[in-house]
Amino acid sequence: MKKIFAFVLAVLPLLTFAQEKVKEGEIDFEVKNDSVNVKKTKEYLMEERHFGNRKEVLNFSLVNDNGTLFLYFQLVEANSELIPVKCFDPKSKIYIQLQNGKIVTLVSTTDTCSQLVMNPENNQYTRVLSQYFLFGKTNFEDLKNSPISMIRVQYGAEKKDYVPKRSLISEFTKLEYSPENYFLNNLKSIY
Repeated sequence: MKKIFAFVLAVLPLLTFAQEKVKEGEIDFEVKNDSVNVKKTKEYLMEERHFGNRKEVLNFSLVNDNGTLFLYFQLVEANSELIPVKCFDPKSKIYIQLQNGKIVTLVSTTDTCSQLVMNPENNQYTRVLSQYFLFGKTNFEDLKNSPISMIRVQYGAEKKDYVPKRSLISEFTKLEYSPENYFLNNLKSIY
């Protein structure tokens, strides 16, 4: 009887709290022919914040365009109040601090500002900011060896820090993500 009780105590938490984990390094699309060789990973949840009517979601994906590596950055903000515009310019950067102390810098490729969408049915504003950031020829090698400790995004007029979690369960999809290990788990599938 004690063995059965111990078994139930050991297995019960696994059954009750099991979450479906997102597949790491999953490819969204790949185009390969004589002149084009492009591969992109699926969007991956890096941050999800909910506070009152305000929601913020940060997604990353990786793009390999003929051997040049890019990070696709997408920030989606929703609120019942008007959301201020955010912009990237060619001086904008993303700084990724790794747990081993190294910092990897990615540079913006163009000027872009967040687009506003208004949903009149629920009086909800949504802003979407998307941008490609370029990796240096060698700076992404450090990302293969250490988890992320912090991400600093330098917008045109402001900066914002994100601290990736080891495990993040999305309130929307109920899927489990591992933002801290994003590059460790996804770079090998794209580069």
